[in-house]
Amino acid sequence: MEVSEILVTHVSSEGSASGNAKACLHSHDGLYEIMVLKKGSVVQVQPSGESVIMNPGDITFAPPRIPHGSYRLESHISEWFLIYFPENIFGGGASSLFQHIQALLGFMDEQAKEDFFLVRGVQNLDIIIELLQSMLEESRHQWSNQQEQLQLLVGQWFHWLLRDRRFSTLDLVQQEVHPHERWVRESLQYIQTQFNRPELGVQEVMGRVPMSRSQFFQVFKEQVGRTFSDYLNEIRLNEASALLRETSLPITEILYRVGYQNPSHFGHRFKKLFGESPRDYRKSNPSSSREKNLQENFLGNYPPGYLPGYSSIG
Repeated sequence: MEVSEILVTHVSSEGSASGNAKACLHSHDGLYEIMVLKKGSVVQVQPSGESVIMNPGDITFAPPRIPHGSYRLESHISEWFLIYFPENIFGGGASSLFQHIQALLGFMDEQAKEDFFLVRGVQNLDIIIELLQSMLEESRHQWSNQQEQLQLLVGQWFHWLLRDRRFSTLDLVQQEVHPHERWVRESLQYIQTQFNRPELGVQEVMGRVPMSRSQFFQVFKEQVGRTFSDYLNEIRLNEASALLRETSLPITEILYRVGYQNPSHFGHRFKKLFGESPRDYRKSNPSSSREKNLQENFLGNYPPGYLPGYSSIG
């Protein structure tokens, strides 16, 4: 069997039938085969020729070039899904999920040196079956991006499979991060690299995550402990305080460099956070002239509003 893309099939078998262990053994070159039993019982034949009975909720993985086979028990009504996909189809994925899939497939390859990989009574079976139904439906259409969609669905399928407690012992899966936490973290990273742009605002940042405006404000406050506006101002003012200590640049130059345009607004905000005006803060926090000169030489080559090298603010 030669398949260069993801293929999903559904088999429903009724009536009286049986099989022969040797006769059903086969292998695929460069192709993984996954079997998910939904209903009934099926006999799976290992490379050694030994047989095991699969029950609903059991899943078998057959890596490329590993002999395997299956046949239905007599007088049993059985139903199962088969997923076929080529080697390295997830190898180019940069996401952590695809890396976990690659790690699982590598583990399967090691296990399959002696027999195929069998998971008994997988957790989240309802979700796994539902995703298989979606994959099957997608495979029946000839969309131009069908394979991309199937790859995403298979990725989701593995995601739910990898949540099974038995896989956590393999060190394949890190603790799952709630999407809200991940989105806020991405927003913070974006703010920390863009804070010196005066036009940066909540609309631009929240447009990068799949949340409504009200939800973004709520989740941001819950995760960060302060509002978006307070956090952005804090980032800018902390950077301004560092420039006041470490350089002798004019205060008006500093406020432009950290994203402010109004001197009185900058002064009000700065005093509210640090308890004194920018001028008094500089007097009470002197720095060596050598360090100031180094900073001035470094920053002097860049226009106001641009801060090279400040990708994160601690």
